[in-house]
Amino acid sequence: MLKKLLVLFILSYPCMGQTIVSEDELSAQDQGWMKDYQAGPVQLGKELAASFQEILDAAFPRYSANSQRVMLRVFVGDKGKIDYLVYEVHGDDIKKEVLVRIMQHELGPAFSSWQMTGVDRKYLFNFFFGTKGVRQPTRLRPKSDSTTLTTLEELRAYPLPEKITTINLGGLDLRQVPEEIYRFPNLKVLSLEANQLTSARFRLDKFPRLETLMLHSNPLTQLKLKGKSRLKRINLQTVKLKHSPAALKKLRQLESVWLGFNPQLDLRKKDFRRLRRIEDLNLYACKLKSLSPHIRLAKNLQVLDLYYNELEALPAAITRLSRLTHLAAANNRLEKLPENMGNLKKLQYLYLHHNRLSKLPESIGALDSLGVLDIGYNWFYSYPLPVNHLKNLKELDLSGNKLPAFPPALTELMNLDRIFLRGNPFLQKERDVQFNRQIETVEQRNGEIFY
Repeated sequence: MLKKLLVLFILSYPCMGQTIVSEDELSAQDQGWMKDYQAGPVQLGKELAASFQEILDAAFPRYSANSQRVMLRVFVGDKGKIDYLVYEVHGDDIKKEVLVRIMQHELGPAFSSWQMTGVDRKYLFNFFFGTKGVRQPTRLRPKSDSTTLTTLEELRAYPLPEKITTINLGGLDLRQVPEEIYRFPNLKVLSLEANQLTSARFRLDKFPRLETLMLHSNPLTQLKLKGKSRLKRINLQTVKLKHSPAALKKLRQLESVWLGFNPQLDLRKKDFRRLRRIEDLNLYACKLKSLSPHIRLAKNLQVLDLYYNELEALPAAITRLSRLTHLAAANNRLEKLPENMGNLKKLQYLYLHHNRLSKLPESIGALDSLGVLDIGYNWFYSYPLPVNHLKNLKELDLSGNKLPAFPPALTELMNLDRIFLRGNPFLQKERDVQFNRQIETVEQRNGEIFY
């Protein structure tokens, strides 16, 4: 249980060393200590989440007019005290120094006074929050023009509806879909994000040209789409989905579905059947502990985003996605990759940073189309030799690993434009003659090394 003592917002509270750090700051440090922490109990996580949400909701509106997406990683020691708090904020109106102030002077005094009883081991909790924001001033809202409308008043009175191709009604506290949208037959983009919609019903046959529907950041639990449509993109991030909406099955031209920031999402076989035609699937920060092998049913996938989940492995079925060009599975708990990764012949970008990988499957060397490989901030103690078979590799990131020496095999990669080596142990040593010669060899081949 969480024993909550007196919580004070003391702006003069002293900085607590490196207890609170950003993801970027942590990336520059040795992360071997993380392996001592295991996933924490669900009930304790709920209590922590409720307390953090309360504090963030009180803190952020004083500094930002907009809602923010905050990701926290909380490392709890075996004595029940929080050892480390790592944060990342997705927002474009908060300066770095302001974020530091919020985290160290708002969260700092609070969690330093917490003591969790009954804790006898080290735990890690991952949290994703949407903070409250002050109502955004009208002057900061997107402005209407000859093809775009941004207010309800304009929707009702605009004299030339056939001229309008975009409607943006984001952040207006709408509780239902305005009927006035059906005045505009040539609509291509409809944005209703960041409102209070709990259910939404659209007669898509009224919009024969509609391509993009933005519904993210609504407390949406029900979605109905009626009629044939040319819709290509739908954003359902940060709603309250548990499964992909059945309505998606009817959208035969749908290419992109964003379902990120839905922590209760549990994709089943029928969900992937609904998504079988899509090319871009975003499952960012859904707290996924596993990915269903039925992912293979989404056979047209080209881009798969699995950032910030809790995956310990990828299903072997993922290697059957023969059209995949982008795979992003960074910031998970991956310890290994499927043996048949080499089957992904069209893969061009592979992002696996901030995981627990210590080796790569031999088959990865068969990825002839791969141009970018990011395996930074993993547990590589030796250079993964399969990398040297990637004949078209242009960018390689090995930052933040455990490499004890400069990998001589890097000098054999002929087409590399950029190599990232920051944060490895060998860079803490004094550079010797051999090291300088190896650096020069790479640079002479027009390769740039960041160390």
